[in-house]
Amino acid sequence: MSQRSLISKANEAASLQSRWNCEHKTIVQAPIEFVWDTLIDTSLWNWNPCFRLSADSTQTGASGKVSIAVCRGRWKIKDFTFDSVNRKDYKFSWTTDVGACKISNVVRLSSRGAKATLLCHLQRISGNSPTLRWVLPLKKMKTYPMCMNEALKNHVESRHFNHLLFSLSTREMSTATDSTASIDVSESSSSMVNYWKSSPDVRKQVLSTFLGEPPTISEL
Repeated sequence: MSQRSLISKANEAASLQSRWNCEHKTIVQAPIEFVWDTLIDTSLWNWNPCFRLSADSTQTGASGKVSIAVCRGRWKIKDFTFDSVNRKDYKFSWTTDVGACKISNVVRLSSRGAKATLLCHLQRISGNSPTLRWVLPLKKMKTYPMCMNEALKNHVESRHFNHLLFSLSTREMSTATDSTASIDVSESSSSMVNYWKSSPDVRKQVLSTFLGEPPTISEL
């Protein structure tokens, strides 16, 4: 093969990668640890409309199967490997093998104060496979970082808000009855609290704790 042909193929591969690579960022109104614990619990990824990961363990180097949404409830199942599950750096990434190509998804979290988290999702395609666009819906997948980010944001903020509401409401009831019993505020608690039936003080505290000082768009 001539040098010109090799250069042409390399340029074609680079063009494919740059065309379909994408990144999305958003702010989640929840502490970074709360977001991280939800993100890495892949057994409860029902909130995720784009990917489902199935592996024996969620740790760096572990392998399993990823289901990638195609269309109308259809999923493509491929092999994947966790490249990084690092709580110290808040980096969660996996790579999917599709023929001669690799699709890398990297999710990073960074704290924006005590009450908010910057969520960044980068998706990259490496390698060169002329048939890749017929195997996976690349045009649709270019929106997946945004779709997954927004779905995670909605899910986490809903959980966090309900957690705060239950915690503050039960604390108020405990104070009112002079109870010293411990209160279960874990997600597994089956108790539900109606926000609008809570006291004005509780509603005010929940909103204040949940919202805090929202980051400006420039902080993205």
